[in-house]
Amino acid sequence: MKLKFVHFFNFKTYRGSVTLGPLADLNGIIGGNGSGKSNLIDGIMFALNADNEKLRVSRMDFLIHGSNTRTPLSNNCSVELEFWECGTKTLTLKKKIFYNFNNKTSWPEYEVNGEIVSLDDYKLELSKLHISNGLNNIVVGQGDIGFIIQMSPQQITAYIEEMAGSGEVVQRYKSLEQELEGYDSQIRVLNKSKKGSLNERKILEILQENEAKNTALNAQLEESTRKRVNLETFKLLSDISLKKNQLTLFEKDVDEKNKKIQETEEKIKEYDNKRQELLNNKKVNYNNLLKQKKEFNRNMNLLYEMKDKHKVKNKLFEENLKRQERYITEEKCLKERIAVIDEQILKQQNEQEKARKAYNSIVEDDLQKVTMTEEFKNLDYKYKSRNNFLEFSIKYNESCLEQLNKNKEVNCSMLEKVLYKKSILENGIKAYDSEIKNLEDGKKELENKLNKSKSIQEELSLNVCHISNEVKEIENKIQCIKKDITKKNMLKKIRDKDLKAKDVVEKLKDKFGNNILGRVEDLLKCNETSKSDLFYSYIFEKRNIIVVKDFDSVLNCIDFINENNIGRTDILSIDSLPILRDVIGSSAIYTSNNYRPLKPLVTSNVEEAEQLVDYVCNNILFCDNIDVAISLRKDSRYDECKIVVNDGTIFYRNRIQLNAMSLNVLGEIDNYNEKVIELNKLELQLVFSKDREYEVNMKLNDIESKIKDLEADIKVESNTLNEKLSEKTKLINEFQCLELEESTIIGNISENDKDLSMIQEKLSDLVESRKLLKDEIFRSFLEKYNVKSLDSQDYSSNVQDFLKVIDGIQEKINCLQEEKNSLEISASSQQLLLLEIELDGNRNEITNLAEDIEKLSQFTKELKENITSNESHIEKCNFEFKELDKAIKELKSWLDILKADSTKTIESLKLQIFDFQKKISLIIKKYEYIKLDEHLSIESFDKSYLADIYGVMFEESLDSLLNHAIEIEESIKSEINTLNFLETHKLQCESLKKKFSFLDSELEGVKFKRKACSELFRNVKIERKRKFEELYNLLNTKMEEFMHKLFRSFDCSFYMQCNMVSMEPYLEGTHIYCQLPGKQLRELSQLSTGEKKIVSLSMILACHQITSPPFLIFDEVDANMDHEKLKYLVATLRSLRSDVQFIIVSHIEEVFNQCDAVFGAVDVQNNRVQVTNIFVIDLKEYN
Repeated sequence: MKLKFVHFFNFKTYRGSVTLGPLADLNGIIGGNGSGKSNLIDGIMFALNADNEKLRVSRMDFLIHGSNTRTPLSNNCSVELEFWECGTKTLTLKKKIFYNFNNKTSWPEYEVNGEIVSLDDYKLELSKLHISNGLNNIVVGQGDIGFIIQMSPQQITAYIEEMAGSGEVVQRYKSLEQELEGYDSQIRVLNKSKKGSLNERKILEILQENEAKNTALNAQLEESTRKRVNLETFKLLSDISLKKNQLTLFEKDVDEKNKKIQETEEKIKEYDNKRQELLNNKKVNYNNLLKQKKEFNRNMNLLYEMKDKHKVKNKLFEENLKRQERYITEEKCLKERIAVIDEQILKQQNEQEKARKAYNSIVEDDLQKVTMTEEFKNLDYKYKSRNNFLEFSIKYNESCLEQLNKNKEVNCSMLEKVLYKKSILENGIKAYDSEIKNLEDGKKELENKLNKSKSIQEELSLNVCHISNEVKEIENKIQCIKKDITKKNMLKKIRDKDLKAKDVVEKLKDKFGNNILGRVEDLLKCNETSKSDLFYSYIFEKRNIIVVKDFDSVLNCIDFINENNIGRTDILSIDSLPILRDVIGSSAIYTSNNYRPLKPLVTSNVEEAEQLVDYVCNNILFCDNIDVAISLRKDSRYDECKIVVNDGTIFYRNRIQLNAMSLNVLGEIDNYNEKVIELNKLELQLVFSKDREYEVNMKLNDIESKIKDLEADIKVESNTLNEKLSEKTKLINEFQCLELEESTIIGNISENDKDLSMIQEKLSDLVESRKLLKDEIFRSFLEKYNVKSLDSQDYSSNVQDFLKVIDGIQEKINCLQEEKNSLEISASSQQLLLLEIELDGNRNEITNLAEDIEKLSQFTKELKENITSNESHIEKCNFEFKELDKAIKELKSWLDILKADSTKTIESLKLQIFDFQKKISLIIKKYEYIKLDEHLSIESFDKSYLADIYGVMFEESLDSLLNHAIEIEESIKSEINTLNFLETHKLQCESLKKKFSFLDSELEGVKFKRKACSELFRNVKIERKRKFEELYNLLNTKMEEFMHKLFRSFDCSFYMQCNMVSMEPYLEGTHIYCQLPGKQLRELSQLSTGEKKIVSLSMILACHQITSPPFLIFDEVDANMDHEKLKYLVATLRSLRSDVQFIIVSHIEEVFNQCDAVFGAVDVQNNRVQVTNIFVIDLKEYN
């Protein structure tokens, strides 16, 4: 596929539609300087999506014809490339740029084969053509060859990769490398934040520990509070019931009080006597109980010992019994097994004898059957294998036949649909033809009107250009005069500063005498007159610095300047000058005619100021031109030096500054007033010209608005026309596609019919051969043995079967005999006798122990009954004792009540009951688990909670239990207060947990992403290395071929050296070595300039052959080549033109005379706008 045509529309200097083509294999582009040759190359590069820098424009609107002279023909421009192959157009690529002149914005549009596509799709098409992003493998300029010559080893490696088409891989490599660095930085940041949060983690651990303690303490506090509340409530309720009882007693008749007091006192005495009797009985019973318990414990220990001994004896007796049974059963089993084996041996011997008799009778008449059986088996195997093959073939052909019938039906239905669509499309094409004819007639009328308006517009635009040129000339003159005036003003200020500095020096000398040496300009002198201007330019910034002898003089001068309000003045003292180390003097830096050190050229006018020469001139080099200065900057020895060029440019480290001031310039201050008068005259003339320009522009705007309306109408007509044409072409394309589809379907049907007939014939042959197969195979067997049936059972031999049976029976007999020999009846009668004696002794011991245990247990049982009776008696005494204590207590309290004042007691009891009830109601409101009836009776209180915790008798020690519960509650509260775990601590703990979990999840996520990214990066590195190695090997072989062609000699060689052992050789440097005819092997940098050019050109051609893009552009690469090398170059290009299409821009006749076609670029002026025309000369017939 080669480039055939290039269509330009309003691109740069190409006005309207301009076509370059048809292009041949070897094309030359000629023309004068500035004629527009390079714009042809720019157009091709524009269509191939090149950057603005390569297109030599700063703004996108400058690509539109006339934009750089502010007279654009349109708001868009485009370039279209047509690629042809085998006489047919295969691909069109078109790029268009639109520009909005109002808001100064631009946007591109891309087309492939007439369809608008996205930038990615457009780039995909370019990549299919093997065109790199930078177009380095397509366009080669003179500067590109120079760049290759000056490339470093690393740059050569990068160039090789770019030519290999590894741009996308390199981009992925860099993006993944940056992504990995980003992940690593994220991991470092996250790890750093984790390490930095160690204190916070410790705080979190403390907070979590405190939180756990706080929750545990709160649970304990709640439980202790519940205990305390229940106990307190029950205490209050019991007090209320007691007070109520007391109150009812006091409310009875007071007269009976004394009687009751006496009766109560008598009862108390009676209860006391009973209590004393019970106490004595309790002591006696308790002593008896202790004696009985001691005796009981001693008997129980003895009983346990005897029982353990009894268990051991029983266990030993049982084990002996089991041993006896096992010996008896083993002896019995062995006898039974031997009898069974004898029976089996006899039975097998009888069967063996029968089989031998039968074998002897069969052997005699079985020889013929054996041979028949063997032959029949072979024939049967052959028949089965061939029959299986035929069955498989029949099934396969039947499936093929079925599939072909289905295909035929599908093709027939598709053919009917295609014929129907064709008829519809023919009618649509006829309708579009009539509509297109009407639209073309309307468009022609509008174009005639537009041409008349444009002729008027051209006349007006010529007038505007003439007036605008006058305005520009006046403005340029005004700008020149203004610059001259500002320059003279600046020079006046410089002269005033110098005079002021001189005046300050004179005043200081009058004041401080010889301590003031003077200005730097007055103290230093350049001995060489040719360098005096350059020296003045260098010290211009330092010229007015005042130099004194010592630092005290500096202070004195500063005081004097401040007192007299002189202004800012720079002062230096000789004794404290920061003098740099003299690199030029101390090292082996040499000078030449092109550059010289400053220090030997400068002397001091005063002896005391010799150190000033070192301060100003150390490490300063004067240089003749800027190229020498740039080469010096590359030498590391000159890093500490300042390099001053003749034009006033100063190079120091990586900075550049310009100071073009000289002594001659300071004298240009004359004619200042004349310049001001001339400026005023030109400004008046400018105003008059602008008025004229405004009037003509108004007329021009009116005609332009008419033209715009006409263009809009034409655009509408042309758009509709294009739409109709495009729709018509679509229909035609569809019609052609349907015709192709019809022909293909008809061809498919005919091929299908042929296959059907062929498979049917094959299938019938297979069926017939299957029927005759059995007869063919077994016919000779039946005739030979005169057998009518093919049943193998009729003539099969049984001899081998009988032999196998006899051998099997013999093997069984042998096995049984071996098993019988291995079995021996053990004489275990002695063991049985010993076991019986031992068993009799065990029985006697067990019976004696059982009798002793029975007696002891009977005695122990009696003791236990006595102990239980004593315990029950003691418990009864205790209960009676408690009841008596309670009764005595009640009676005493009752007695106290009776003795007290009845009325006061009743009031106080009522108040106490009210207080108790009030406390209980508060408790019920505060604690929901306390539930009582409305009367607050003690019967409604649930005692189960307290009974479960403290036991059923908790009422006896109620006060002590309540006090203990209060103490526990207070201690828990004090612990909670000491812990001081607040809500803020809880929130802080939650926030820290979230923070650390977030950090951990983030770190895991980043690590997972980095792992996936590193795997991708590893694959990209492998792919990149593979591509680089392939190109490296190919380039070594191809380069040698091209060098043989260009140098016309086989006595030359080329090879590249790169560290291919490295995992990433594309990051290493590549060194190029060449051995030219009659010379030694040398590196590329050591060759002459012409030789370097030829080698670089060979490298470009070799890379092009490897990547094989459709064409190659050479832009004046033949410049500065001698005639011999030009001949070699032209011969090489002509030899390659069948494989590669060349477009060569050249000024040399020897080159473009050898081209197949020459395209000339001629520039003309159209309304003061440069327009390029193209002519073509076909040179094929002259070759």
